[in-house]
Amino acid sequence: MKPTRVQIRGLSMTFGALLFALVSIVVIPMLEEKGVVAQIAAAVVAALSIERSMAFTENALLKWWAKDILGEWFYFSEYSAASHFAHAEVYVRAADLHYRVNLYHLPQITAIAQGNSIQQANSHGTAKDLAFFYDGAVEVEILYAVDRPDDSSGKGILTVVLNQNKKTMTGNWVTARDDEGPRSGNMRWYRRAEFLEFLQSQQSGSGQHHGN
Repeated sequence: MKPTRVQIRGLSMTFGALLFALVSIVVIPMLEEKGVVAQIAAAVVAALSIERSMAFTENALLKWWAKDILGEWFYFSEYSAASHFAHAEVYVRAADLHYRVNLYHLPQITAIAQGNSIQQANSHGTAKDLAFFYDGAVEVEILYAVDRPDDSSGKGILTVVLNQNKKTMTGNWVTARDDEGPRSGNMRWYRRAEFLEFLQSQQSGSGQHHGN
């Protein structure tokens, strides 16, 4: 059974405590002949090293724990009969999960999915997480801030669920905009190969996208 997020943090703290005990029992006593200053210096260096070791351990465990949702995603969302596309990344930084997004129109997102280089300046908006929740299994919930120079900015929440194939996620979003009431819609996240299949199905006129 996969550990919880709290348990991962606890494991990293346990690892840090074991390192500190090792330094206290083995290393510092070896410096008794060097004097108190040397012992204090060793304790300070050890504490800093242990803190970094704990952070490294927690980051490594978090990457393993959240491996099913980390990395590159493409997503498609609908609002008021219009289609919206985004290139997203879910990543680990400072022992937390994060999310960043560039919003694109269909020609640009198609080029990116096909492996062509597109300048970030060609995007018509960005988004980043304010808070990121993952249950360790299938559900992702993100509080986000969106900035669209050609439109109003705002804050919102999205909830998606990882499908059985672990290559798509489906859910919905709600954004409270600065200049008007909230907007909401459905969304579907894809890994690159699945997104290309989705685009192909749209171009062929099937109008259907598969993921389960």
